[in-house]
Amino acid sequence: MSESIEINSGDFVFREGEAGGELYVIEEGQVELIAGPHDQRRTTLDVGDFFGERSLLDDVPREVSARALTRCRLLRLDRAGFSEIVRQSPEIAVLMVRHLSRRLGSGGTEMPSSAVFLHEASETAIPLHPQCTIGRVDRSTGVAPDVDLTPFDSDKTLSRRHAKVAMRPDGYYLREDEGRNGTFVNERRLDPGVEVRLADGDRLRFGFVHVVFRLASGSDNTP
Repeated sequence: MSESIEINSGDFVFREGEAGGELYVIEEGQVELIAGPHDQRRTTLDVGDFFGERSLLDDVPREVSARALTRCRLLRLDRAGFSEIVRQSPEIAVLMVRHLSRRLGSGGTEMPSSAVFLHEASETAIPLHPQCTIGRVDRSTGVAPDVDLTPFDSDKTLSRRHAKVAMRPDGYYLREDEGRNGTFVNERRLDPGVEVRLADGDRLRFGFVHVVFRLASGSDNTP
């Protein structure tokens, strides 16, 4: 079964640890995924994004809480409703596989991250994985990069594949890919295709979007 539901700003769609067998697609508004005793924000989701797929596919408790940042309209799908949509539109399954392959490890759990981008204005921490594309969502296909900065780009200065981050044995490296409005490290503009090794606390700018590169406690980015 599928149905559209409306959620008021600040209300929870579901809470960490709850049982659940539904997936949600955002039709209007924004949702944040939070976890832990202090409700630390993990990511912000926008129109076209979906969440709750782990509980639907694997029948496991909710690993995070989902809370509406704005008034939202969500499409709620149970297993039967999801199967019917995939049967009618197989491309939906392709998009989900791409989404899951970015977020899930081989054991089916969320991959640990030793570094994050910190968006200070919104206090949002965005985990980085060993290989990440950075940019904005492609509205025509619904495909989002690994690090989707769309919610922070009100001036529309990001490219779809703006830059890339790669983890190497000696640390994290940043490279501009297709960023038309520039990629900056500590206000120094990168030359396209040239990799720069990041240090904890580096201030980065993708177009007009500012973030800080932070290493998780216990991580090391020194040679």
